[in-house]
Amino acid sequence: MRLDRLPPDCVSRILAAMHPIVERLKQRKIVQWALAYLAAAWLVSEVVGTLGGRWGLPLPAERAADVVLVAGFLIALVLAWYHGERGRQHISGVEIVILTGIMGLGALGVRIVLVPAPSALPAGGPLEHYADLLAGSGRN
Repeated sequence: MRLDRLPPDCVSRILAAMHPIVERLKQRKIVQWALAYLAAAWLVSEVVGTLGGRWGLPLPAERAADVVLVAGFLIALVLAWYHGERGRQHISGVEIVILTGIMGLGALGVRIVLVPAPSALPAGGPLEHYADLLAGSGRN
């Protein structure tokens, strides 16, 4: 739906409703934290990609690093929301629950990336799979 087709009072109500949200985002410095994290994550991702090939890092480990960086981005946003405003030092219960949930989802994502389905495991089982990864033959 195009905004120019909405009645003028509707557009002004939408903008008035968004103003407090935009102000809170500015006040808590969410955009600055997000951009700083994205720049650092991009640098880490480039380093892992570059050195991963040179050091023979298995592809699943590189993918796991990407999962960790995505989870870290969400953690950075939560920390910015709770501490970006005035740099409060105490941690609330809600913040702990949110951070724990994000870390749990990140750990699950890393597990999914690193541990193959049982049908994809070699005949020797998971230990042989990890030995293959460490030897560098698991790069696919």
